Amino acid sequence: MKKTTEKLLIQLEAELLEIEQSKEAYAKKLRQYQNQYNRLLQKHKHEERRVRTRHLIERGAITESCIKNATELSNEQFKNIVTGALNVYGIGEESNVSGTKTKVG
Repeated sequence: MKKTTEKLLIQLEAELLEIEQSKEAYAKKLRQYQNQYNRLLQKHKHEERRVRTRHLIERGAITESCIKNATELSNEQFKNIVTGALNVYGIGEESNVSGTKTKVG
């Protein structure tokens, strides 16, 4: 009877070792998938920033091309001209007393 118990114990230890090895393999695979996900997420965010930057540059160039002597103006003067023009059409934003922006129109 003692040998049967020893055999069972050895068999259970072998199964436990096999399960531990399987668990480690799955944990490694999970880390790989998490790293792959993080790389794809970073790539996506980088592409979004690149697209937004290009959009801002293009819109800024268009706006600047519509204002006479725009390169000679300070940023504050440029902003005042743009916001003033937008407010004329009721599509700009104005700062209220607290400094927060409110949509005009």
